[in-house]
Amino acid sequence: MQSAERNIGDMVADLKQQYNQRRQDGITEEQLDVVTGFEVLLKRK
Repeated sequence: MQSAERNIGDMVADLKQQYNQRRQDGITEEQLDVVTGFEVLLKRK
């Protein structure tokens, strides 16, 4: 029983890590979009 609980805990920790990484990837992508757009606008002037 303890082994099953430990495995569940490990799986939950792994899923949290995957979620956080994907969330951070999305945030980084949005920031790069904003910066790129800003640079394009600066070059137009």
